[in-house]
Amino acid sequence: MYRPRIIPLLLLHNNGLVITKKFSNPHYIGDPVNILKIFNEKFADEIFIADISCRQLKKEINYSLLSEMASEAFMPVTYSGGIQRISDIERIIACGIEKVCINSDAANKSFLKEACQIFGSSTIASVVDVGKNWLGKIRPFSHQGKKQIDSSLIDYVKYLEDCGVGEIVIQDIQRDGMRSGYNLPLLKEVLQQVNTPVIVAGGAKDYNDLKSAILEGAAGAAAGSLFAYSGAMNAVLINFPDERFRKNLI
Repeated sequence: MYRPRIIPLLLLHNNGLVITKKFSNPHYIGDPVNILKIFNEKFADEIFIADISCRQLKKEINYSLLSEMASEAFMPVTYSGGIQRISDIERIIACGIEKVCINSDAANKSFLKEACQIFGSSTIASVVDVGKNWLGKIRPFSHQGKKQIDSSLIDYVKYLEDCGVGEIVIQDIQRDGMRSGYNLPLLKEVLQQVNTPVIVAGGAKDYNDLKSAILEGAAGAAAGSLFAYSGAMNAVLINFPDERFRKNLI
């Protein structure tokens, strides 16, 4: 039986740490290495780093920054952003990153299967950004929610599982940064269709949301703004559930 994880989601934009709302309007909140050190002190289970500027600004992966962050991290680190080639994965792992999460190029079946075969399922995960198309139908998206994938959500997560990914991250685009609660019905639907561990992201409003996702069956609950803001005015204050809360999730 795996131990459910609570995962700070760190969004990089131009090498700074940001928070977004519905994948838009990145708001700078601090230096990523300094904030990672705070999560070290709070004994976070895992860190998920996603560089959203690689695709938006057509930038190369910042391997130097990844190496610095990985060397400072006391916990496992997952990275997503700009991964298009097997050589990208090799360099990311060489930086000290334990797991890579493929998003925009996951629909490339030959690439995804090759990555899973070479590095193993424990190293390869995939993010599914979920939103509504112009007909109001739930669909998977890529490229930071700008490109609809030609598949139903359930068929797509089954495809990812068949390719061999070891973990699937389900992220609701419309809930990103909104603190309106996770989309638990969506999580439940996905969990009923795959055996691969599923992480939920997008919308956590408080620590009880984390618990609800875990009780629903998620392997982990990821959040960004929940762990970055405090109070009605959203003052930047890095926070994380204490050990007693996390022990109650097991």
